[in-house]
Amino acid sequence: MLVRDKATLEFELLKPFWICWLKVSYHVTGTVEKQNVGPNAPICAGEVDIYDVDIKYCLLRLKEPLIERIRESIIDAIVDPPPIELQKPLVWWKWEEKDWCETGPGPSFRPRVDIIKKLEALPPEWAFVKQRFEALPTARARMNTLLKAMPLVEKRALLNTEVVEGVKVSQVFYSNTAQFRNMLIEKFEAFRFWLCWWPWIYWLWWFYCWYSLEKLGTAKLQPDGSFSKTVWLSICRHDTPDLWFVVRQDINGAERVICARYPVPCNTYWNHQSGEPVHLVVTDPNAIACHQPIPGIPVPPATAPTIHEFNVGDLLASYEQSAFGIWSHTWSRTRDGKMEDIARFVLTRAPTCQHSFIST
Repeated sequence: MLVRDKATLEFELLKPFWICWLKVSYHVTGTVEKQNVGPNAPICAGEVDIYDVDIKYCLLRLKEPLIERIRESIIDAIVDPPPIELQKPLVWWKWEEKDWCETGPGPSFRPRVDIIKKLEALPPEWAFVKQRFEALPTARARMNTLLKAMPLVEKRALLNTEVVEGVKVSQVFYSNTAQFRNMLIEKFEAFRFWLCWWPWIYWLWWFYCWYSLEKLGTAKLQPDGSFSKTVWLSICRHDTPDLWFVVRQDINGAERVICARYPVPCNTYWNHQSGEPVHLVVTDPNAIACHQPIPGIPVPPATAPTIHEFNVGDLLASYEQSAFGIWSHTWSRTRDGKMEDIARFVLTRAPTCQHSFIST
């Protein structure tokens, strides 16, 4: 009889092949609010999609003449700072028709933009930008003239001044095209002030920008308008995620994107540290905030608040179950030492949304 021995196969998987399978946790947290005439209201129903942005493809694809025109624009702003007061806190201008988009970005093919026509359509306070844009080809010559007229000490001081964090005027002015492109890629978080804030620079590059998005996960909005998600990243990853967000909500039985700010590179949380909260403000008028009634669901009317005297601690809570949800009562002490009863009703038989009232 022929007896066959069992074969044993052994192989060694070296560390370089398996080390990248190990993961480290990365925590994304934040809040979502709807912009109102008065105080903003939290949005407590919906989901938040979390994306990681890679901008290098955008800047690598820009042709050399366009990179040089961006450099000329920055030099021009150094020689002659734009005569317009900056907003505080700093927010990006709404250069496009909408600063939120309910249908996602436009088609992949972007037609050539008429920058002069765009600049002519700006509000009166931006009347100077057309002439400024047309004078960009002379920016280097004007910078040279300025430097030649300066005493040596002042010239050195200007060239050593930082344009953005970690980048001096001399590096912008004397670098070649490839070096300046790499500066934009490595320091985009700092340079985006110039690239996104000033319209004659913004329209130079944005319509030719291509970037990549990697979805990291989705988080559900909580009754207080907050969201939280832990994602697992490869231990071999050496860069900190650059985050961009999309907020979705079911409205009248249909899913709608209520917040997705474009352009993506100008609305990205660059090099965002794990656990650092973000604050998203929704401007879509159709978004449903926590204080708003859900269509088709009756909401008990709010009544005038009353103050009660209680000889108890500073904070007590109780819960009651009803047919449609849960009432929670929170007793908190006011500045004058009295106790105030704040009741919150959380629906359990409808889309999650919290309606807050002051009880009687």
